Amino acid sequence: MGSVALAAEKEAVAIYRRLSAEQPGRYQPELAGALNNLGAVLRHLRRYEDALAAQQDAVDLYRQLAAQPGRYQPDLAHALRNLGTTLHNLGRYEEELAKYQESLTLMTAAARDQPRYGAEAMALDRLIRTCLIQLGREEESIKYGLSPPHP
Repeated sequence: MGSVALAAEKEAVAIYRRLSAEQPGRYQPELAGALNNLGAVLRHLRRYEDALAAQQDAVDLYRQLAAQPGRYQPDLAHALRNLGTTLHNLGRYEEELAKYQESLTLMTAAARDQPRYGAEAMALDRLIRTCLIQLGREEESIKYGLSPPHP
């Protein structure tokens, strides 16, 4: 992954921004996904501040979309997890933890209706435990990472 992927993701974001401006509300999901993908590519390239901006924009859009009951909550959870990973790369561990916890809440709720999200909820649970241990909060970490999550 490199300059070709970065160029492709930037182009996708530009296209969906233009389409969203022309038809407000119609292309928000695609734009949010493109921003999330752009953030992942930028993080891979170690351009963490740029990744953070793209991922925060994706989270903001997914928050608007997730206001519709039963829709886009898993997408928001994925975007929050990606944002948390970038915050980790920037050494912003408390913020990372908050994003993972919010993501876990959303993913656990999604898993109740769609069991396919259960494995992702368990992975988030383990991430939170690791994060808490790294923050020196071992006592709090005990309730995470050992069994299926229960928010």
